Amino acid sequence: MAPVRTPRRLAVGVAAALSLLAMAACSSYERTGLQGVGTGAGAPTVSGGAAVGAGAAQPGQTSAGAPSPGRGSSAAVAGPALPGGTGAATGGSALPAAGSVLRTCTVKVGATYSSDVNAALAAAGNPSAATQYSGYVKALQAEYQAGADHLNSNGGLGGCKVELAYYDFHSLSSDGFDAESQRECTSLAQDQHVALAFIFGLETKTLIDCMAKYRIPVSYHGGEYTVPNDRDYSTYRGYLYQETGIATDRWAPFIDDLAAAGYFDNGSKVGILLADDGNGNNQHLVNDIWKPRLAALGYPNPTVFTFTQLKSYAAIGDTQAQFSSAVLRFKAAGIDHLIATPDSGNVTLFFPQQAESQNFHPRYAFTSVNYPELMKNVPADQAARSMSVSFLNSDAENPGQMATNPPNASRAQCDSLFKGKTNGGPAPYLYCDFMDVVAAALRGARQMDAPTLLAGIESLGTSIPGAANYGGTRLSPGRYDGGTVVRVMEWDPAIKDYRYVSGVLNVP
Repeated sequence: MAPVRTPRRLAVGVAAALSLLAMAACSSYERTGLQGVGTGAGAPTVSGGAAVGAGAAQPGQTSAGAPSPGRGSSAAVAGPALPGGTGAATGGSALPAAGSVLRTCTVKVGATYSSDVNAALAAAGNPSAATQYSGYVKALQAEYQAGADHLNSNGGLGGCKVELAYYDFHSLSSDGFDAESQRECTSLAQDQHVALAFIFGLETKTLIDCMAKYRIPVSYHGGEYTVPNDRDYSTYRGYLYQETGIATDRWAPFIDDLAAAGYFDNGSKVGILLADDGNGNNQHLVNDIWKPRLAALGYPNPTVFTFTQLKSYAAIGDTQAQFSSAVLRFKAAGIDHLIATPDSGNVTLFFPQQAESQNFHPRYAFTSVNYPELMKNVPADQAARSMSVSFLNSDAENPGQMATNPPNASRAQCDSLFKGKTNGGPAPYLYCDFMDVVAAALRGARQMDAPTLLAGIESLGTSIPGAANYGGTRLSPGRYDGGTVVRVMEWDPAIKDYRYVSGVLNVP
């Protein structure tokens, strides 16, 4: 059996990656990459060292309860002054000018990893994969450090030196991902006092709720609270960002893009696999956004099957049982085209096996947050003709396809910085986008706090091309999901990967 190429977006030990490795009983340690970095400078404290600021936005509360976003305003959280700051958000190039001099201040950078990747693989009956992941933590920390060193050699953040502080996310915790997310927040906010966080792992919305209470902004790309929507960005205004993400409220064009690429056949009968993560975002996507677009194209009343998204490894058996039931329902309804909502790879990992066992072969449609690259590990007739709307360039791992992506300065800089440091995988583009955005947003800032970062990010506009996507971003007042472009892909059995079947398409 050929080794499984673990996608770098799952290398921290996301449930999808480990489950895949366990089921396939083969793996390779080729895609380990940067997965979670946060930055922060001495968050405001109260007695006992808790990093709590008065007036912080509470979960479920609109931005009216958050501090004013103006730089240096009276409502701003008390934070360390950044020497020499002018208070003006300049935007412009992504990183401070080379040769910038660091001042006598420090910004902590929180980074997460999962040291129990090896144990999870061994427990799942895959000792070979466990051995191959033995150097995972060390390699990951080396990439984190390379990013911090680059920032420091170019002026740090706001002229302050960046230092790393780690949290070990225990993915095998018996009480699940929510409880571990709460512990992570406690560590980052109360114990290590970070003021920014870049998250890419198994963290859930519990982490966002908690970090907002502590007035800590999060650049979030986690697996279990997959895609925030406009309501989330309003609720957590100033505390939640996705530099190259696209909020699900903007996903109506995805249906039209699939149609234009030839996804639907004459007389198609459409089904939808709806992942319920407890937040209601996917229900809104299906009922209020996708169903009207499908109806307009002549596919009204799609058959919808709702399953519970994984929030612990103990639930994998339940997911497989739900998918077995889903196959029966879709077959009975004559479904031949199946669209998946955001689900952190639950469908691509588990559904095709259940479908194959029951001789059900729909034409799948995915997006980046279904991890379509995992389809190379399913039976060939399950992957056949499947398509995906991609907003992350890591979706196609074939070098020939990657080479068709329009070049941009951000990606070239990221490739150069991490050349020879990624175990043969691509550079950590999401992390590079995070570094670019926060460095530009905090250039010239007078203090490190959520309102200052918010004002800086809102000033960036389209000045920073995305390294992780296909080059287009826009960050502005009311827009904290920066992605603006997608490409459509179709499975090509000749290369056993997805091939782009569209150019770069704009998403309003």
